[in-house]
Amino acid sequence: MTNENICPETELRVLLPAQEIPDEAIVAKRTGEERYVLRHNLKLWPDDPLKKEGATTVDVFGFFLVSSRGGITQVKADKMLHWIVTAEDFIETIQRSWEPEKQ
Repeated sequence: MTNENICPETELRVLLPAQEIPDEAIVAKRTGEERYVLRHNLKLWPDDPLKKEGATTVDVFGFFLVSSRGGITQVKADKMLHWIVTAEDFIETIQRSWEPEKQ
C-alpha cells in the first residue's frame, strides 16, 4: 500500500442503501451506468402554472430516482445504489455526519 493522496476531484462510487445517501445526490443502479438524482420525498402540484399559486400540493414520501429525461421511479429505502461523489464531498459528508446535532 502506498502513502499517496487521493485527488479531491476523484470520482468515487460508494455502494449504500438509498436511505443512507444524501438527498439530491447523483446515483446509479448497481448494474447500470445511467445517472439519476436521488430524491427523498417529492412535492406534487398542478401542471397548470396559473393554478400553482394557492394550490394544494401533495407530499409523496419515499425515495425516488429522477432521470435526466424527467422519469421518476420509486425505490425501497434499502435499495443498494452507487452514490457517485467526489472524494472531497464524500469526506465532508462523513465528517458532518459525525458532528453532534445542534439543538
